Order: sequence, then structure tokens, then C-alpha cells
Amino acid sequence: MNWRRIHRTFLYALMGGVGGLLFPAAGSYLEILALDLPRTFGSFLLVQQTQPLLWLIDLAPGVLGVMAAALGGRQTALREIQERENEFQSIFNSIQDPVFIVDQDRTIVQTNAAAAREAGGRQGPPAGKPLASVLGIASFAVLESLPHTGEIDWHGRSYSVQLRPLASGRGEPTNTIVVLHDITENKRSARAADRQKRFFEAVVENSPVAIVVLENDGRIHSCNPAFEQLFGYDREQITGIAIDNLINAPETMAQAVRYTQLAMDRSVHAVATRYRKDGSPVQVEIHAVPVFVGGGKVGALGIYHDISELLEARKSAEQANQAKSDFLANMSHEIRTPMNGIIGMLELALDTPLSPEQTGFLETALQSAEALMVILNDILDFSKIEAGKFELELTSFNLRELVEGVATTLAKRAQEKGLEIACQIDPGMPANLVGDPGRLRQVLMNLAGNAVKFT
Repeated sequence: MNWRRIHRTFLYALMGGVGGLLFPAAGSYLEILALDLPRTFGSFLLVQQTQPLLWLIDLAPGVLGVMAAALGGRQTALREIQERENEFQSIFNSIQDPVFIVDQDRTIVQTNAAAAREAGGRQGPPAGKPLASVLGIASFAVLESLPHTGEIDWHGRSYSVQLRPLASGRGEPTNTIVVLHDITENKRSARAADRQKRFFEAVVENSPVAIVVLENDGRIHSCNPAFEQLFGYDREQITGIAIDNLINAPETMAQAVRYTQLAMDRSVHAVATRYRKDGSPVQVEIHAVPVFVGGGKVGALGIYHDISELLEARKSAEQANQAKSDFLANMSHEIRTPMNGIIGMLELALDTPLSPEQTGFLETALQSAEALMVILNDILDFSKIEAGKFELELTSFNLRELVEGVATTLAKRAQEKGLEIACQIDPGMPANLVGDPGRLRQVLMNLAGNAVKFT
């Protein structure tokens, strides 16, 4: 029981009782005056004993006290009822969803502030109107026929509907509470999320590379058609199977298990051999990353790119390059042998008695043969560089003679273009050096030859 209510009732009873004491006091005093008795307490007792009418007057404090207590209790109860009603109305109006209370005729009896704002702002106060007309539906039966998650459109927005009976407790007809919850933004968010989900699913499904989604324990959750095509499995057959047991042989199992464990925590990139359903090997480039949803790790994503053709093409290119290098080396050796013979014969011919004109012809031929030998050496050097077998010689040579020989070889070409070619060596430069004169001659011939060609 409410303490304040008890306190107020007691207060009213006390006030009534105290007020009622005035009646017997006044009656006794008047009776003493009428009998001309001395105004003493003894006279008061004598009057009370000899006048029965005063007994009835003496009951006045109790009667008035009871009446005052009843009146105080009623006022207290009314005040509490009003307070409860105010609290309910405050709570009722604080609900953000529109709430309607309708009677048996489906006419609006009461609304909260949200419902009054939504309906009244467009059609006037909704109380007393049929709910169906306010909501713009054919009849109230439309609401009753909706499923538990049913919804309606109202003023361009979507609302879910909930119906609850409201019993009066007095045997009167039952009213109904109708609650509308605005789900427009939720539907938009759901549509956007669904659209994004379908977009990413389409990307995965149509990706030309094999993609597989793994659970935290390494079992297959799903895969795309490219994965099925690459490894020869149907996704219905492999869902729930450990990926490492599916596409590995005993010799690759340890490596695959390590990659799967790493992929659960960080990204993995590797090139490895995996095996199809028919047991045939396939060379793949592997990319794997962990997948997080809502801050929690739910598994990993694996991507397998078939690089068998790429490796085969690389192997073919390497073989072709090796064949080219072998061809160049062989041709250089084959051509150098007769060229050495030509150079040797020209040198022998220059040692015989010749006219000045013949000597000039033979010297020019010798220089051209030596220039051609330089080219052959360059080709042979290129093949050696590609094969990783290039080596420098260490031998004594005369720098002045080497530089003058380069200038002499290029002199005729320079003269034909109207150019003058000359060589100058720093006087402080030693004449006798140790190194690779052939390579140095190649460098000088290339530099000086380009200078003559492009000047």
C-alpha cells in the first residue's frame, strides 16, 4: 500500500475528529448556561450524565472523523489515478512509432503523438475516423490478414504492422492496439546490402581464376565455376571437405597445410604444384588472405591461377634463347676459322715483294678482315654473356699500337665522309699494359665507328 495514501487518509481523519470535538464541547457549555450551573469540570460531567441528548452529540467527532477519512481516501485515490493517467499518457506519447487504439467498429479511439502527427497533419485529427480510411487501405481486414512480418505503404513509406487486443477488464467489448513501425530505411539498407552481395557473388562466379572460400578449419565453404573447371570437381561434391586433402599428393601435403595455416592469419603468395581430380598435376600461382566479418575471422579466401601455359612458354623461350646462343657461338667459331686463315694469308702476302699499290690493297683487305673478326668476336662475346661464361683475358699489350690500329681501320670510312680521324694518348699514360686487348679494341671500335657513322 502507498505510504503517502495512508498518511493523507490519517490526516483527513484527524482533522475530522478534532473538528468534531467542537460539537460536544459547545453543546455541554450551552446546557450548563441553561441550567445556571457553575462553569466547572464537575458541571460538565454532571450535564453529560443527566442529558442523554448530549451522548448523540458526543458521537459527532467519530462520525465526522470517519467521513473525513473516507473523503480523504477518495481524493487521494483520484489524485493517484490522475498521476497514473498522466504517466501513461506521457509514455504513450513518447513512443516514436505511430500507435492507434480502435474500438470494435475499427474506429480510432485514441492515438499517440506520433500517429496524430502523421495522420492529423494531412487529414485533420484522426480520432473518430475509421482506421482503414486514415491508412488508405480497403478495410481493417487487410491488417488482420497480414502475416506476422507483414507491412503496408502509408504516405510513401513502408510500415510493419502489429495488432494487440486491449481488454478493459469490465466485460466491455475489447479494443485493439495497432502499432506501425517505420521500416523504410531498413528496407533500403537491406536492398543495398543485397545488391552489393549479389554484385560480389557475380564477380566471384564470373571470375576467370579459381576461387575457393574456406572455413576456419580449412574446409571448403564454396567455390566458383573456374575452380570446378580447373580441378575437375563439382562444388556439391567438395563442400565441407578439407582443401588440402582434395588437391594435393603426399609430396605436396606438408607445404599445402603450412600455406593454409598461414592464410588464416595473413596473406600468402606462392607458386606450387597441385593435383586435379584425375591425378594430373597443374602448376598454380596461389593467393590467399584471411576473411573478417564484423571484426571476427570467419575463414580464408584462396585464389588459384593456372600458370602451366605460362611456365611452358617460359621454358620454350629459354630453350629458343639457348638455341640462339648456341647457334651464334657455333657460327662465330665456324666463321672465325676461315677468317683467321684469310688474315694469316694477307699477312704472308704483305711480307712478299709488292708494288706500293698492291701493298695498299692488301693492307686495306687486312684491316677489313680484322674489323670483321672484331664483329665475330662481339657476337661470340654476346653468346658467352647470355650463357654466363664470359671471361676477360690477362695479357701484355701495347696501348699506342692498339689505338693506332683502331684509327687506321676506320681511316678509310672517315675519309669517304670527308672526316679526319686522329688519335692522341696522354704522354703520362704507360704504353705497356696488362689486360684484355681484344675487348678494349672492341670498345674503341664501337665508340669510334659510331662517331664516324653519325657525324
